[in-house]
Amino acid sequence: MLVWVAHPTQTLAQERKSATFTDTAGDKGVANYGFRLLEGDSILTGRFDFLSQRKDSLSPRVIFHKRAEGNYSSNLKSGFWRYEQGYFEVDVLCI
Repeated sequence: MLVWVAHPTQTLAQERKSATFTDTAGDKGVANYGFRLLEGDSILTGRFDFLSQRKDSLSPRVIFHKRAEGNYSSNLKSGFWRYEQGYFEVDVLCI
């Protein structure tokens, strides 16, 4: 005899999201991050990366680049984080 018993359970599945984000320095970019919902609140968990790139207002050949990558665990930064930023001069060729 086989008896099927079902019990409702709450899962803690992680979701991924991509959103436009402004960092604490005021630079706008795109953030990709993992989160889970806990009692209606989003809790950051897993991989996080942020990328901001914009042209310099005085010289269109200069690009400002900023990136942050790391992991969150229960809404707190954990492990190794990598930050990079700089101004880069680029040549644009029409082909």
